[in-house]
Amino acid sequence: MEFRKVFFLIVLLTITSIQIQGQIHFGIKGGINVSNFHVKADKDIDDILFYLNQTNFHMGFLTEIQINNKFSIQPELLFSAKGAIHKACVESVRINPIPGYMAPSKDISKATYSIYYIELPIYFKTMFEAGKSGDFTIGIGPYVSYGIRGRNKGDAIVDTSHPTEINWDRDLFVGGDFYNAFLKHFDVGLSGFVGYELDMGIFTTISYDMGLYNIKKNNDNIKLNNRTFSVSIGYKF
Repeated sequence: MEFRKVFFLIVLLTITSIQIQGQIHFGIKGGINVSNFHVKADKDIDDILFYLNQTNFHMGFLTEIQINNKFSIQPELLFSAKGAIHKACVESVRINPIPGYMAPSKDISKATYSIYYIELPIYFKTMFEAGKSGDFTIGIGPYVSYGIRGRNKGDAIVDTSHPTEINWDRDLFVGGDFYNAFLKHFDVGLSGFVGYELDMGIFTTISYDMGLYNIKKNNDNIKLNNRTFSVSIGYKF
């Protein structure tokens, strides 16, 4: 099934759920993302695919449709920045200017992958009373996101025995004269959160997104999945 169909199916589910009789609350939220890629690759290239966490942000709106005192459905519409930092140090042997001498060398590079998504998670949420002024909350559900912008910026030192520095700034979704598009626009996955919500409407959550879709454009023995840890604070009206 095409992921565009999944996206519109989830939108339809959201619209249908609003028909459920019950109290409806609207809200805003924002916070910090700590994101990375989960990588699957052939063994011979796995050692050079070393990604570090990247810190980003998210913000947006939510609607909570109350089913009863314990359960609700909570669709959200977010602008969410994800990505990772890639570092590589590849050792090689190159011909040295001194005749007959092979010189060891390294190529060292660092690049940031910044991806900006419009994201639609739909949480099935339950609440437990925790004190006189608030509730402990747990939510889980699917999400669909569409990448609206993606940049790959980096620099590298090629051949440390005779260093040459190069820099680049590329669009991850659109290819250029000397490179192909790197990522797909769509992503689909599961998301879950735990949090605490005050009766006055202020809430905070800790969430984790697990991408299930290979977002890499060309399936060349490398698969990338988004992984994102988030801390949010918000207010429901």
